[in-house]
Amino acid sequence: MALINDTDLLLLEPTLFTDASTAAVLLEAADDATLSGSVLISSTAEFNTVGVNAGHVVVVNGEPLEITGAIGNTTLSVTKRRSPGSSIIKPGSGSGLTYEVLTFSPTIDASERWLDRVLGLDANHPTQPLTSANVQNYEEFASLVALHCIASAFSQVSAATPEDDSLRERAELYERLDFEMRQHLVASVDVNGNGVVDERRRLAVGTWVRL
Repeated sequence: MALINDTDLLLLEPTLFTDASTAAVLLEAADDATLSGSVLISSTAEFNTVGVNAGHVVVVNGEPLEITGAIGNTTLSVTKRRSPGSSIIKPGSGSGLTYEVLTFSPTIDASERWLDRVLGLDANHPTQPLTSANVQNYEEFASLVALHCIASAFSQVSAATPEDDSLRERAELYERLDFEMRQHLVASVDVNGNGVVDERRRLAVGTWVRL
């Protein structure tokens, strides 16, 4: 179960897509973008072909924007960073703009696998397989996954550029926020799959290990 996407990371830490871009996967980039209101057009793009969708982020002339949809292979609908469910904020207009569509999906996937390990979930357990579907409040861990993902990305780029104190400080900040959030989270686990909570697993105690 996917808990978060790139726009969730953008909401928490917009500099992730500029200062930690080397930790992301580049889906598409060019310098021919035209931006008019909430519509971005690039005649050389293949957005649908490379899998650009709502929930991704495009950095236009250094400003990260939320992608709300791909309208064909060369056109995106975009908005400035906004609260979930709020109205679209038009970025403005321009032509000959540089852009990069970036995704942290591999880091998000790794963070969600980390969460499953911490919760002691194992779909391949020989006698009692458990997945995210067995955790009745799994969605409550979305913010933790986002914090862990951001910490991982900044830690990766910080290791590559140790002289940059700002990157190291942001990695440490999100690692601390990750740790602090874990102290308050409890997973409600339905072990038998009958809709009844059988166990409550506190993340503060460490990693749950299946024997």
